[in-house]
Amino acid sequence: NYISWNGNPYDADINIKAIYQAENVHFTDLGIQFYSTNVKAYRGPIWVIASLTKKLVKPEIAFQIELPPNSPLRNDVEANSALQIIASDPVELTKQASFLIAFDQFGPMSSSSVTFDAVTAGTGIFYNSISGIVSNVITKRITDFLKKVDPTLHFNFNASVYNGYTAVASNLGITDPTRSSYDRTNLNLSIAKSFLNERLTFTVGNALDVGLSSAQAQASPFQFLPNVTMDYKVTNDGRVIASLFYRDSYNYVSVANHTENSSGGSISYQRNFDRLNELFKKKKKKKEKPKPAATTTDVSTLDESKK
Repeated sequence: NYISWNGNPYDADINIKAIYQAENVHFTDLGIQFYSTNVKAYRGPIWVIASLTKKLVKPEIAFQIELPPNSPLRNDVEANSALQIIASDPVELTKQASFLIAFDQFGPMSSSSVTFDAVTAGTGIFYNSISGIVSNVITKRITDFLKKVDPTLHFNFNASVYNGYTAVASNLGITDPTRSSYDRTNLNLSIAKSFLNERLTFTVGNALDVGLSSAQAQASPFQFLPNVTMDYKVTNDGRVIASLFYRDSYNYVSVANHTENSSGGSISYQRNFDRLNELFKKKKKKKEKPKPAATTTDVSTLDESKK
């Protein structure tokens, strides 16, 4: 990112890129037909990338909507097809970017028959904002206490409310296609412990997913969802990390089984830099300056000169 000018600062040129991550987003809010079970059940982050270019006083703003690099739908054909359809229409792209930033959810596409309820969306933002504040306070208090017992322990707690309407709703007699009620809550608790001088970290957690409405309580009153992750710093500087994970998530598409487990591994590389050319340059080791030789004085000569 940069802002540059030569002379009048109001005539500055800009090139700024920012990423907003919308949480707990459903593709089904687009109001179009999906056949993939993974897309129907997805409830996770979506990136809105905003690029500001041209002049400072009159910037040109462009949006992109993408799945995060580690998203389970990153290579899903249906999910990427939906994003490509949105990207092909500038009006639709701007609308969906606005919905994601303002409401943390997709809006019905122009070609769908689903209507959007702004009041309900605003209610969801209010609930999750309050939940976020409470979660941060609880996390800080418990983390401060655990650090007194063991500095290598890290605690995390978060809570959110969301809508559990999917294809299973038809089996429960629900005919509301707008998905306009927040009827489930997810409480997530995890503790991380580091070993080998913080090179190996185990994170063990458990999520409690609870149905709030009578329909969701009938479908699945609550689910215990374990989550285990192991991270190992392959290199001493921590740039290369190998991870193994196992987690359960709530699957509200299936009537018979409401839990869906997944496991796998990954290798990631992380590097911080201020300028792009720093990626390709190796840091030069500073040469130690030779220490000046210690000077000695002949005491006997000094004594003779005094005489």
